[in-house]
Amino acid sequence: MPQALLADDDFFGREISRLRLEAAGFSIFLADDGGQALAAARARTPDLIVLDAHMPGMDGTEACLALKADPATAAVPVLLLTACPPEEAESLRRSCGADACLSKPAEPRALIATALRLTAGGGA
Repeated sequence: MPQALLADDDFFGREISRLRLEAAGFSIFLADDGGQALAAARARTPDLIVLDAHMPGMDGTEACLALKADPATAAVPVLLLTACPPEEAESLRRSCGADACLSKPAEPRALIATALRLTAGGGA
């Protein structure tokens, strides 16, 4: 069973994403912000990291930059979730090195399909 780290400061958004990913066969562990996500990813390297782009403290883009700079986590695919419109989301994705980006609220099939593609090694 693939493991996914899910970081989002919004409880309801995090729970919806968690339930959808669990239904697709992922084992989920949670973080409330980018700093917690960074520590959790380094402690138990997941198969996928899903980050909310905008969180207080260390946000998802900063966490993604740190994860991609760390040899221990650089190869783990990162899916960035953002409230930005699609054209801004793509720019945000490129700027932090995320493997994929979806606008929030993520459509359930898109979230699952993207997560499965990233964990199968298919990239964005």
